[in-house]
Amino acid sequence: MPNAVVSPDAPKAIGPYSQAVLAEGPAGRTLFCSGQIALDPATGELVAGDAAAQAERVMKNLEAVLASASMGFADVVKTTVYLTDLADFAVMNEVYGRRFSGTFPARSTVQVAALPRGSRVEVEVLAVQAPRPRRGAPRPKRRAARPERGALRRTGRPMAANLVKGGHRLHLHSRSGVPPELVQGGGVSCRNGCEVALRSEVVFSIVPDTADVERVLFGPGGVAEGLSPGGIFVDMSSISPAATRGFAARLAGQGRNYLDAPVSGGDVGAREATLTIMVGGSEAAFERVRPLFDLLGKNVTRVGESGAGQVCKVANQIAVALAIEAVAEALLFASKAGADPGKVRQALLGGFAASRVLEVHGLRMIERRFEPGGRVELHRKDLENALSGARELGLSLPGTAMAAQLFNACIAAGGSRWDHSALVKALEALAGHEIGSPPPPRRPPHGS
Repeated sequence: MPNAVVSPDAPKAIGPYSQAVLAEGPAGRTLFCSGQIALDPATGELVAGDAAAQAERVMKNLEAVLASASMGFADVVKTTVYLTDLADFAVMNEVYGRRFSGTFPARSTVQVAALPRGSRVEVEVLAVQAPRPRRGAPRPKRRAARPERGALRRTGRPMAANLVKGGHRLHLHSRSGVPPELVQGGGVSCRNGCEVALRSEVVFSIVPDTADVERVLFGPGGVAEGLSPGGIFVDMSSISPAATRGFAARLAGQGRNYLDAPVSGGDVGAREATLTIMVGGSEAAFERVRPLFDLLGKNVTRVGESGAGQVCKVANQIAVALAIEAVAEALLFASKAGADPGKVRQALLGGFAASRVLEVHGLRMIERRFEPGGRVELHRKDLENALSGARELGLSLPGTAMAAQLFNACIAAGGSRWDHSALVKALEALAGHEIGSPPPPRRPPHGS
């Protein structure tokens, strides 16, 4: 029999709502929570307020139930969100995204006529944990901490170095530690983002996802605590456009400026200061920061107001993902048909199919070089932002959805840190053929 999971912080049970069952066995642990609504656990009453307040309460209740089973949101594999008004979807999506850090589990959203107690939102979850190793059994190796969690790693470090080369003195903070060469070059290591902001007119950040940006800005010791009136925060991460607009509005209410300025060009572009920089925010703030952008990139464009830079980056990631998928299909077809994929690529580069993706990633696919430039897991995150935005707009993006599923297949195969050109591996698995391997024997013509 499954064990009932009861959290002291969870709301009182109302019928089946807020109930959870935990099953344990050789295959691991499975928790099903049949539904949480916006009840205050202290009073047992529905939280008053708008959809955002109720959504926050629901997610806190779920967090408590998961914690009572020694689980967290990282263990959730499926959620179902019930809304009485689909107009609340955007608000719920933002709250949801902060909990799942941009990497969403499978999710369904359902509109219903009514929910218990007049709640506007209800969420049910399925969470799964792999079995724990037996005592004395060898434990799996822990993955190293993700270096991009600090703003000064794979992409941020060379960008900071280029600002130093431009004659600027930097105040620096990274959770994983400030690289010694930047300190040796005159940079000053700070304890947190607040200290950086107190010493700076412009603060740059580049981190993996939406939740990280919120922490950098508004968490304890965050940039917002130290940024002076009129100061500028420049976020060069790739995150949710909707959340970006919210962050910008919060800073504007404090008399500070926010520019969203995601980049394209990868590690090479960061090192060589040839990045493409897509900027959203006020023109006045953009012009103040433009000389610094020019030290980092060659193609700097103010796309529009707050959030427009992130919208442009999402569009870029859609185009790049589909270009990778198209090149992968073309080379896979050529290889399985018996043609030399290297010569096919060479021929295509001279025609209308020529592209930067064919030039760079096509060669990676042929040479089987999938050490990361742009990682699968981060590109998948960007496509989740695209699909989330498309749902809000009532827009169909079938090609994007397909590319996201191919990235999901790579992650399932252990390739979350592969270069995004490794999307070809998912197609190769479907084809039963690897680019460059001998083609299968030809079948005789039908009827011969």
